Amino acid sequence: MTMKKTNKKLNGSITIFLSLSLSIIASLLFYTLESCHLDALIARSEGITYLSLDSLFGQYCLPLFEDYGLFCLNEQGLDLENEIKKYADYNSRTPSSILKNNSSFLNLTVDNVDITSIKYLTDDDGDPFVSQICDYVKYMELATYAQTLCDNSKISTPEVFTTTEAGSLNMDFNSIDLEKANSMKAYDKNSDSVNDTIVSDIVVSEDFKDNASTCIGHIIKNGLLSFLVDNPKDVSTQTIKKDILPSVTCQLTEDGVAESYGYYKDLSETTIEKAYFCEYIYNTFGCYTSPAEDTYLKYPIEYIINGSDSDDTNLINCCSHIINLRLGCNLVYLFLDEEKYADAKKAAELVNVLPIPGARYIARITILTVWAAAEALLDTRDLLSGKNVPLFKSDENWTLELTDLTTFSKNTVSKNKGEDGLSYKRYLELLLATQNNISLYYRTMDLIQMAICYQYNEDFRLSKCVYSLDVTIQYSLPYLLLSKKTKYKSKGHQRYK
Repeated sequence: MTMKKTNKKLNGSITIFLSLSLSIIASLLFYTLESCHLDALIARSEGITYLSLDSLFGQYCLPLFEDYGLFCLNEQGLDLENEIKKYADYNSRTPSSILKNNSSFLNLTVDNVDITSIKYLTDDDGDPFVSQICDYVKYMELATYAQTLCDNSKISTPEVFTTTEAGSLNMDFNSIDLEKANSMKAYDKNSDSVNDTIVSDIVVSEDFKDNASTCIGHIIKNGLLSFLVDNPKDVSTQTIKKDILPSVTCQLTEDGVAESYGYYKDLSETTIEKAYFCEYIYNTFGCYTSPAEDTYLKYPIEYIINGSDSDDTNLINCCSHIINLRLGCNLVYLFLDEEKYADAKKAAELVNVLPIPGARYIARITILTVWAAAEALLDTRDLLSGKNVPLFKSDENWTLELTDLTTFSKNTVSKNKGEDGLSYKRYLELLLATQNNISLYYRTMDLIQMAICYQYNEDFRLSKCVYSLDVTIQYSLPYLLLSKKTKYKSKGHQRYK
């Protein structure tokens, strides 16, 4: 009897031990399974968040990308939070065909979407805009180089790639003309200056505004234009309203305000960015010699340089800048040319001047300056007619002699053949390099917005184009073994260059 009782107690102990062991093992198994389940749901929610943002930016502004190389999302007409939630709801569905009867294993629901941060293309003093432009120019230059290399190379594909006996491709470098390939190359204070103020924005009392400033501006514009172009009536007089443009509506940071006055934190980086940006402007926009047809202004580059609201004002101010530039270059040439400098010296000795020290020297400098300015007028006229003008001229392309100044007029014929040197558009690129960055960036934004408004949608605003987005999406993750749910917040960031 004692033996049987002992066996029963032993069997009971074993049963309890096994039950506890199985319970612990089952708990561990179920905990592991639940943890894996929640981890899988969290991983899925993170994927849904980024997939939803990708889907949202799939509605990027196509004309802006195709025409100007800018990738961003036009916020106008979109409720971004609802759009993201719509994509998140769609992506959170679990097709029954994948997991069949166990599709509930990865089920989750989207509770709400909260946009925590949003950055537009015009924010941060135009940094997102400039970043995309610089990246675009880098790839554009590589593409231009590759295309130029292909167009000018006489190498055909069969000559470069041959097939070996084993059937694999073998590249024959001997058939490539490396010397020819290596020799090929791909190709700021606010500038509303005193001239711009005189011509377009004369500040006088209201009583004289109509009959004084308008008349003076008209005389200056038409007087100089009549000399520089054959038919001043052909010059565009189109105007724009600037009150909706980014250069007017966007606010600058303190650093941006300082930069607009010529103060830079890192001049080397600024110079590189400006080089890229000026090249982008040169390749994208038109000017007087190649006017634009798809926007409100015919002379876009002139607008970037001067910022006035009319084509003719921008043109005449650009011409004034070029005349000043050419005057300096021509003056250097006259100082270096011994014969012409001697002519100016003799002419100064014949002039009756006041008996003060240095009077003869002042007269000589005045004669040289007038001489260089007259030649600069002819140079600018040549540029507007489509000719090239070198920065520093020689005897072959110098037109005026000192005696020609007495008969100098619009009928004076230039001796410059216009084959060598820089074009009018390249001179504009030199003027662009003197602009401060803020004016350069935001006036370029003005042109892009005007072009999109003109061609596609007049309500388009570049300040509503989203560059980057930070979002938090809250999900409800159901437990596998319980009827409860846990909350999980997934943070997503989207930014495109």
